[in-house]
Amino acid sequence: MPHSETVAIHDGLTVAKNFNLKNVIIETDSCEALMLTSKGGVVDNHPDRDMIEECRRLLFELGISMMHTLREGNRCADHLATLGRMQLDEDLVILHRPPHSMHQLLLADMAHVAYPRYRKHVR
Repeated sequence: MPHSETVAIHDGLTVAKNFNLKNVIIETDSCEALMLTSKGGVVDNHPDRDMIEECRRLLFELGISMMHTLREGNRCADHLATLGRMQLDEDLVILHRPPHSMHQLLLADMAHVAYPRYRKHVR
């Protein structure tokens, strides 16, 4: 699993615990991230082993579930991830209101606008 995905999920789980959030569902477009819900062990030499084990513990302790979604299925989250990549000097940013650049995406989300998924062109 990519390191950035592990860190993002770990940070989200930590926020959920600190704010005592209930009925949380983590949606990810990373099939590899879903390994956090598997029962198998992580190899001892995995660079994120401790963080992965902590994520698994928090998922179980908090009763949080994870599910796969397509990137097109959550344009708001994809937009926030893009903004987050621009803030490389910050460890964690908690927004108290959505950035202005997200307003149209939120309106589309509330209206249940569907976005097509285009297949990658293979030669």
